[in-house]
Amino acid sequence: AALKSRSQRGLETPILVSMDTESANAETIIAYAVEQKADLVIGPLRGKLIDELGNSGNLPVPFITFNRTDRLTNNLFQLDLGSDQEIKQVVTRATLEGHKRFALITPAAAWGARLADDFKQNIEASGAETVAELSYELNGDLSGQISQLLNTNQSTERYTAIKNLLGESLEFDERPRRDIDAVLLAAQPQDARQLTPMLAFHFAGDYPIYATSHHFEGNFSETRDVDLNRIQFPDQPWLLQPTTALNLSLALERPDSASRLGRLYALGSDAIKVYPFLDQLKSSSELSVQGETGNLSLDPSGRFTRELLWAQFEQGIPVLLGEPNIPEAKTLEVDSVEEPQLES
Repeated sequence: AALKSRSQRGLETPILVSMDTESANAETIIAYAVEQKADLVIGPLRGKLIDELGNSGNLPVPFITFNRTDRLTNNLFQLDLGSDQEIKQVVTRATLEGHKRFALITPAAAWGARLADDFKQNIEASGAETVAELSYELNGDLSGQISQLLNTNQSTERYTAIKNLLGESLEFDERPRRDIDAVLLAAQPQDARQLTPMLAFHFAGDYPIYATSHHFEGNFSETRDVDLNRIQFPDQPWLLQPTTALNLSLALERPDSASRLGRLYALGSDAIKVYPFLDQLKSSSELSVQGETGNLSLDPSGRFTRELLWAQFEQGIPVLLGEPNIPEAKTLEVDSVEEPQLES
């Protein structure tokens, strides 16, 4: 799609040759690229093949792969949608906005455990702390799980004990724990639409919620997503600010361009966009290219760092946010004290 857009604008358009890597290894991919006299290889996606490429020594052709590897070599670049970059930006924004004690909510699944580990590492590195943690089971008693996370079950138990002791009913309001000041969330859309109202039900509706983009379907729907109100999250310009020529033209042809899968269109587009600037980007991590997946810069390992846009759900619609709201530093005013004088 990106190459078609270039052609329509009268720009020089490279020839695209496809290769099925289902039964290929790194050696055959490299040999094919050399045989085709390729200027660039886009892909592969599979982590095992990318690891093999990293072990192959200096590559004769630049590769822009769509997954990560820790086996690095010259001409191997990684442009991926890994959640670790999102998590770092989520924790950074939350702490910049003055929050230091977090309740962490992630799915009870292998990918949820990986996200939880990334969250906790970034929280610790920022000088904050994970005070409470929930790996939620959607098929279980979600209200009970949230109640345990917020300690509202203990509040109810205290009320029951006092009621039994006095033998009469009392006025009672469930109270959540007071040792957290924000919630960090990673959840699929259907899960988040249940978790957020449940937090409010257990009197935690005033806690700020910072989330990864997993909960956002991609296309806007105020009726579907009204329960996501107040969630702040980072995501790609492709979905939050769909105004580029490629995005608009592709939306007319492909019904899924504004969906979670739309993030993959953005990934392919950015592989084309960054290629002419690889040498400049390698020279300094301060340089960047504004892409569809984010503002892209290159770190020393050859991995692209994606700076994302921020939005918050209001009336079921993501509304773009500006810079973090950093609290003003509090200063202590004291009376001036004269310096003591030495006497001879």
